[in-house]
Amino acid sequence: MLDNYPKTFNLKDGTSIILRPMTRNDEHDIYMFFSSLPEETRRYLRNDVTNRKIIAGWMRELNYDINPPDPGRA
Repeated sequence: MLDNYPKTFNLKDGTSIILRPMTRNDEHDIYMFFSSLPEETRRYLRNDVTNRKIIAGWMRELNYDINPPDPGRA
């Protein structure tokens, strides 16, 4: 399953992006992304994503056999 990654895509504006599964090294970036969302948006999320312990827990529990990467939900 992970053999298909990373994938490179070109957006309409010419920007090239790389899609890859999340890794434990992404913890800080994930936290910063969620912290940048307006409070109004975060209100609808299941977890308090401004709590670093929540993000750290996600990173500890990464298991692609149970939860494979699904870009459709990104």
